[in-house]
Amino acid sequence: LSIRRQRQMCIRDSYYADIYDQYVTAVSQARGLTEDEFRGLIAHGLFQGQRAKEAGLVDDCLYEDEVLELLRRDGRTVLPVRFDDYTRVEPASVGLARGPNKVALIYAVGTIMSGESLPPIMGGSTVARWIRTARRDASVKAVVIRVDSPGGSSVASDVIWREVALAAKEKPVVVSMSDVAGSGGYWIAMSATKIVAAPQTLTGSIGVLAGKFSIDGLLAKLGVTSDKIVFGERADVFSLFRPFTDEERKALKDEILWTYDQFLTRAAEGRGLTRDEVDAVGKGRIWTGRQAKDLGLVDELGGLTMAIGLAKEEAGIDADEDVRLDVWPRKRSFWQSLFGRPGLGLGLKSGAGRERALETARLLGRLRIWAVMPFWLKAQ
Repeated sequence: LSIRRQRQMCIRDSYYADIYDQYVTAVSQARGLTEDEFRGLIAHGLFQGQRAKEAGLVDDCLYEDEVLELLRRDGRTVLPVRFDDYTRVEPASVGLARGPNKVALIYAVGTIMSGESLPPIMGGSTVARWIRTARRDASVKAVVIRVDSPGGSSVASDVIWREVALAAKEKPVVVSMSDVAGSGGYWIAMSATKIVAAPQTLTGSIGVLAGKFSIDGLLAKLGVTSDKIVFGERADVFSLFRPFTDEERKALKDEILWTYDQFLTRAAEGRGLTRDEVDAVGKGRIWTGRQAKDLGLVDELGGLTMAIGLAKEEAGIDADEDVRLDVWPRKRSFWQSLFGRPGLGLGLKSGAGRERALETARLLGRLRIWAVMPFWLKAQ
């Protein structure tokens, strides 16, 4: 346990150290300071507004009316825009809905589970269907998948991976990694034509885990007993009322290692690496986007705009040519989401729909083998 704890601390320290280095470099360049000067300001800690100005961290200290007056000095018209007005802006007005060619933009967001999507759950069947639809649409010249997921079900991740691999054989598929694309989130990305990550994206975590909670000791303290009827030697292997036997633990470990081997093999094929090279940066270890690029796990550093531009380039579309974005999931009203037909909304108007929603929640406790980040990192 001590060795494992030390390894986890090394992984954490490496991740945070790289983010900190990126932060120092970016702010120093933006504020015209040396890195040593900025590190000294960080060590100082807190600054009131005027002191921050004197240190070069901000340009000026102004009230709201002074900011508006500053903008008017340049001859600008200052008009507030309400959120409702902003959401009604047509894509064509900003050059996103014109031109003969389409680029499918698919959002793959949330913990990955089998079945249909039910936010915040990413349904493997749902996302696979969106990718398949884009692949079969001749007017879609390229596909961009925006991934923001810590992973989840290894089976559901593999279902999405399959559709990404099939689509990449017919047209360019570019994955754009958002905040997190780890474990299963990386699994669904690794067969894409190109992978774009932000410098501070949390990615990698190539690994597999499984386990269960055993509450038999707690129940014994409470004086609670239970009976069971079991047909099959290991029918109750995932029961909460007893721990794994040594034989069961070994059998489960064999299953985990087999799944991990599939992860390594497909990552190696998708990234043009050897299995051993992937294993060296795998074993559940997380990386920033910048580190992942150096390791060959991603191709470019940038955001969604770069990914769309790269997709156009891969599809042979001129960089200055406008394209129409075919966005999935489709924009839906609250009532459409609440009473939509199965596969698109919750379908709560039917008993089957309500049962489907409950079943999605139950899946959280039923899946056995996961490709999911085993922990979260939170900056305080």
